[in-house]
Amino acid sequence: MPFEWVEAALASQTGTGTTLDQTIVPPAGNAYAPLAVGPGEPWIPHPANPVTVRAKNNKRRVLVAFSQLSDIHLTDSESPLRVEWMDRFAEDPHCSTFPVGSAWRPQETLSTQTMAAMVLALNQVQLARTASKQAPLAFAVSTGDNTDNQQRNELDWFKRGIVGGAQQGSSGDLARYEGVQAPDWGDRAYWIPRDDVPDDYKTQHGWPGESTWGFGPDQFLTSAIGSFSTPALNHPCKVAFGNHDGLVQGTVADSELYRQVAVGGVKTALWPAAVADPCNHFGKLEQNLDQLFTGPAKVVTPDPSRRLVTRREYVQALVGQGFTQANADSCTAYYTLDDRRFRFIVLDTTNPGGKEDGSIGARQFAWLEARISEAAGRYVILLSHHGLHTLTNPVPAADADPTSADPDCFAPPDDPRMRAPEVEAMLHQHPNVIAWVAGHTHQNRITLRRGANGHVLWDIETAAHVDWPCQSRILEVIDDGPALTIRCTMVDHAGPVAHADIAAATDPVLKLAAVHRELAANDPQVDTAEGAGLREDRNVELTLPKPAI
Repeated sequence: MPFEWVEAALASQTGTGTTLDQTIVPPAGNAYAPLAVGPGEPWIPHPANPVTVRAKNNKRRVLVAFSQLSDIHLTDSESPLRVEWMDRFAEDPHCSTFPVGSAWRPQETLSTQTMAAMVLALNQVQLARTASKQAPLAFAVSTGDNTDNQQRNELDWFKRGIVGGAQQGSSGDLARYEGVQAPDWGDRAYWIPRDDVPDDYKTQHGWPGESTWGFGPDQFLTSAIGSFSTPALNHPCKVAFGNHDGLVQGTVADSELYRQVAVGGVKTALWPAAVADPCNHFGKLEQNLDQLFTGPAKVVTPDPSRRLVTRREYVQALVGQGFTQANADSCTAYYTLDDRRFRFIVLDTTNPGGKEDGSIGARQFAWLEARISEAAGRYVILLSHHGLHTLTNPVPAADADPTSADPDCFAPPDDPRMRAPEVEAMLHQHPNVIAWVAGHTHQNRITLRRGANGHVLWDIETAAHVDWPCQSRILEVIDDGPALTIRCTMVDHAGPVAHADIAAATDPVLKLAAVHRELAANDPQVDTAEGAGLREDRNVELTLPKPAI
């Protein structure tokens, strides 16, 4: 069976399976370059730690350990509902104020393989912890943007990525790639894997073709859309709801037009002809987004599996992954997880009214405060897609399109929307709240939040799978005598690093995941240092005074 040899090899490895053992180093300059293996990063204390006294090593005790995946962005790169042609303006110096970025990524066709490689890596961490008699990972949480474009096929890929099974990250004609990287698409603005097809990535940024990693002509895309067997995560996975899970392109509410475009057989290739200057006229176009799909187009294979899913359908598909049937019945995507010492509160920070950043409605805010108040005797950790840095979205939920496929989800709308200042002020009134773990920003970033009353909590954001550094995070809460310590450890997904090793790889899934990582590190629109964060945003120990609970 596929992956059996990989699982056996991982089980026999020594070490932690994390970046404590080794790191992956991105290119140092602007020219395209391969990745390199670097030394491991040991844990360091965070410079903002409010407590420096801790228990002796033999007195430290791990109270709970869990893993966090985030911003996987399983992407149907062939979908007619995507607007890849906007991406070129993110690099245009004349379009410095253009509001749309990341409309297309060179590596996005490989998202299913990358998730499989990350599951293998997290499975290895669990095996290593078991072998060394460390506290096992109690669960994993995927903190939103599990899908890229609110589509049913992407949701199905995510579910299979958790529970294992047959996987194929393609739509339309499953035997033929029909997206913008096809050699006959005819647009130089995209990286085309074929060595002999010129494009701007090759000529302007020195990108290679597919033969660099041992692929023959057209084998890269054929392998990318091919079927494979994906492993199951070996610890239970819980799910948070992100803006790309519930909004078209992560920004706008669904509509009848978008639902038709998604499943149809026409894929828009360029701006509408009426928009002569997209840099300066996007504001007008934003007032009539339906025009986005009126430009020159190509014929592709229709596919009903690309249909848009409602919030209720999304939750229903993932009942058992944290969501309950009560969540599906009420169209809510927030819930609690309890053990003897902890209450984990999973929030729904996606604003159904639109826009990419988050907020929570007044009903959910009241629910949150009640769930914290009743958790006496437990430490509280919040889990969500948006953290406090991006809980900034004031758009009324009532702005959700009234023609939504499931209007009952927004009746009545959960308004007014509560943003970071109100939410943080409330959290500081509860001594047992110790951390908020989120994603969305596609970067590793850790901030100490201190209330006027002296209460502190750690605000922990974790980078994306889809963009560099393509990592997950392990979090452990440790009883440290007079303090609590939250220990954070980054995890790179499985797969080779050097070009020679990628070319020699016999497992096509790990081979493609390795290429995904290299392309992500070389994306000219991405600041690799920003995504990776500072040294204290990665393998670090965060302390706080032990709350009286």
